[in-house]
Amino acid sequence: MSSPIQDLQQEAYNPSVSVLDLLRKALIVATKLNITELQEWIELELKGYQDQPIPDYRKVAGTIRGWNQYHGWQPIVGHDEYTLALYTTACSPSIRQSISELVALIDSGENGLHLQLSPELESVLIATVDAPIKISISSASIKRIVESVRDVILRWSVKLEKDGIIGEGINFTQQEKQIAGKHDYSSFIQINVGQSQMQNSSSESQSNSDTFNNDLRGSNIGNFANQVKDNARQVSSDFSQNIGQNSDEIIKIITSLREMAQEFPEEKREEIMVHLEDLEEDITKPEKLKPQRIKARIMSLLTISGMLFNVVAGAADFSNNVLDLSEKLGVPIERTLFN
Repeated sequence: MSSPIQDLQQEAYNPSVSVLDLLRKALIVATKLNITELQEWIELELKGYQDQPIPDYRKVAGTIRGWNQYHGWQPIVGHDEYTLALYTTACSPSIRQSISELVALIDSGENGLHLQLSPELESVLIATVDAPIKISISSASIKRIVESVRDVILRWSVKLEKDGIIGEGINFTQQEKQIAGKHDYSSFIQINVGQSQMQNSSSESQSNSDTFNNDLRGSNIGNFANQVKDNARQVSSDFSQNIGQNSDEIIKIITSLREMAQEFPEEKREEIMVHLEDLEEDITKPEKLKPQRIKARIMSLLTISGMLFNVVAGAADFSNNVLDLSEKLGVPIERTLFN
């Protein structure tokens, strides 16, 4: 009898075999071996992702395009730090469609995928160029996602054989099931990359400050306020003095934003935490205390919440708090864009 693992390897290596068929066969193997992490991953690839964390290979770089009445849809770029940060956030989406939808898109011959933006986010982006805009994902990026799924199955099946799991027909011995239970195959899915990146960013931020811990969730709120006021004295400008005078309220709003972000999907929550940590560092270091840098952080937070207006009930309140923060920081954002 043939080995289901070796068959899976051969089919994963064969580009003529449908990725959908490959996933279904892999689901049988994962289920029979009781490899939960692979079962869940395959189900998500088949059904599509909702609020679940997204594997790293599903994070793509899009292109923001503006409508030019003479030349049609043209790529646009940010010419300053704030617009560049805004565009980068908007153009870094996670593709949540099921693998069957992505395969159908490739087979249709379409040039790529056009993202449906929330009205709130769209209004912010339109305001920067005064023209209709869209975010497009290239067909090559979509194909890369599909081929990454094939690669995951290939590498996983090779590792199963290396661990001594071969199978016969469509069955596995009790010993093979026990071997599978002793191994962790989640690394093939690449689903924890975002979390590790956030932790690395946080570690770097803390290691760069020898005398001050900027974690507002602990007992250092008073220290944080003093640090902000000290920096305001060091940097003599209306902008920095304004931040120093509003330090207590700034602390309260940032703390509130952290708490509100707990209701957001994990991936977006992690992005928010990184932006808040970066913002804290900026306002506690004189060399980084610049209006355009602070405004870029604010716009990134607004962009994320704008993406979630129709997904998370508290997204509107989060945006309002960010707008309050922008006023206290001395970089007010026009509220009509979000109302």
